[in-house]
Amino acid sequence: MIIKTHPNDEILNLKCVVYQIKNDTTGDCYVGITKGVLRLRIKNHIGCHSNSILSGSYNRTGLYKDFKKYGLRNFTIKILSICKSKKQLLSVEKIYQSIDVYKKYNEKNKLKITSTRKNKGKIICLIDLDGVKQYFNNQSEVSKKYNVSRYSIGKAIKDKYKFKRRFIAMYVNKSEAYINQLTINL
Repeated sequence: MIIKTHPNDEILNLKCVVYQIKNDTTGDCYVGITKGVLRLRIKNHIGCHSNSILSGSYNRTGLYKDFKKYGLRNFTIKILSICKSKKQLLSVEKIYQSIDVYKKYNEKNKLKITSTRKNKGKIICLIDLDGVKQYFNNQSEVSKKYNVSRYSIGKAIKDKYKFKRRFIAMYVNKSEAYINQLTINL
């Protein structure tokens, strides 16, 4: 393995862990979790790093950019906690992510904002089998009303399939929805 491990390579065989990847040059750290074997998760990190170098992709997180800038040899993996369940993993990870040293690389919120920007100014339109349209401001509203996950709504929109076997979901401009509602009410 190109990345150093602390205290030794045996940690790579552990499962259900909260781990840290530390940039030895800057002191910045990434905190992550895995229910599986840590070795496989780290290979995934390194695979993303090597693909980003080869493909010239610039849409990478700070961790991957620093892998490229400082080299993998300047990073160290360390176990922060061994857990018994995914729920415990998530709660321990959340605690670490609130610490300043982990904020640079743990950019989940920034990535979510980026992914929703393309739908700014749009709302969700549901069309049932009878052609009746309903409008919602976001996926949370749809998921609460129909008791489905936001992920399922997002997937239905993206992959253009019916959810609950009766609704087609799509993003529409707010102005189009407003005009459609006026037309229906007239």
